[in-house]
Amino acid sequence: MITLFKKTDQVVRVPALKDALSGAIIEDATVTGELFAAGGASLLPNISFVSAADGTGNYDAQIPNTFDAPAAADCYLDYSVLTSGALKLYRRVRVIVALAQG
Repeated sequence: MITLFKKTDQVVRVPALKDALSGAIIEDATVTGELFAAGGASLLPNISFVSAADGTGNYDAQIPNTFDAPAAADCYLDYSVLTSGALKLYRRVRVIVALAQG
């Protein structure tokens, strides 16, 4: 589960991506995502994740301070991982929206 804060610049991390067959860390993938409301409406499309390039398989994305979903909203982040143009992984992660940290 991920917690996002309304109207706050923040980073979302997809941790330790590994190839399901070989177990090898994935460092050279294209990782994209989209944040959805529980009912399926898109809240934040076209999220691009960038490899941390530190051998961990971690990928980070910036969530802008313009993100404004209702507090306590039950949302989800869908992300996909492509390597060499082929889909390697697709996941859905639950997201809780909280009031901005202050």
